[in-house]
Amino acid sequence: MWENQPWLREEMAAFETFAADRFAAKGNAYKEISARLLLSGGKRLRPAMTILAARSGEYDRARVFPAALAVETLHAATLAHDDIVDGAATRRGIPTVSERHGVNMAVYTGDYLFAKSLLLMAESGLEPERTEFVAKAVLSMCEGEMAQYLGRFEITSVPQYLRRIARKTGLLFSASCAIGGKAGCLAEPDVKRLTRFGFKFGMAFQIRDDLLDMDTEEKTAGKPVARDLRDGIATLPVLLALKQAAGMEAKLQACFLGKGDMDEFLDAVRDAGGTRDAGRMLGRYADKCRRLLTELPQQTTRNALEELTEWLTSGNETLQIQYNT
Repeated sequence: MWENQPWLREEMAAFETFAADRFAAKGNAYKEISARLLLSGGKRLRPAMTILAARSGEYDRARVFPAALAVETLHAATLAHDDIVDGAATRRGIPTVSERHGVNMAVYTGDYLFAKSLLLMAESGLEPERTEFVAKAVLSMCEGEMAQYLGRFEITSVPQYLRRIARKTGLLFSASCAIGGKAGCLAEPDVKRLTRFGFKFGMAFQIRDDLLDMDTEEKTAGKPVARDLRDGIATLPVLLALKQAAGMEAKLQACFLGKGDMDEFLDAVRDAGGTRDAGRMLGRYADKCRRLLTELPQQTTRNALEELTEWLTSGNETLQIQYNT
């Protein structure tokens, strides 16, 4: 996805080689499982943001690549555990660890990846006080996931939803940028700007994901349609629709109980303006990202992050934001 950023495209290719080297695992079953999960693809947004943040300062692969891989390894660890909780059979079109090797092995794989991320962070050479933000982000992620699990089949408020996704998604993106800024030895004001950008981007990213979860085409969403709803989780489009149309709450509860027609409910959410209003909120977060980027000193970093920000609202009809309607 970096066609317009040749430097970053080359750097991400080098990063993939670095990751494959660090997770070389021939003849070792549990290492091979971990490597398969980590190296199975994905957009690599979090390590890319670490690399871009570091590019704004004193760029050194010896510091930056281990830090970027530590962030991606943390993310992979959470995926292994999330797939257990969700009972997911596939991810990115391939069987999940829990589906292929069983729940026990998936738990161990996630734990192994968490430990591996700590070693990678140590390899980066960054002082412990510079990596504290990542540890706090992981702690908040765990709290966010637990809050979501405990709140299944309950209707929360929009502010509660925003607090949940801040912990679940926003803070790891924020940490990705922060650790990159620190690896690049940036001045503290620039690190803070990048950290704020990462947080706003993460919030927009999660809203984007929630909008795609409403897509009626599984091949477009890349996962089962309305998976969150089927798991008892009311996301932003649903919560906003509940505020606009009478009778929506009863329909939602029926879906939670497995007695409602999911397709009809999704249509009702759209008709009530839930996806439209969520799209507007996504657009506002994207605008905040753009404003923060105008304050960054490094043009290469700014251009690449601007391209990422535009990607948030492109590529799918559900994400086409109409600011003036």
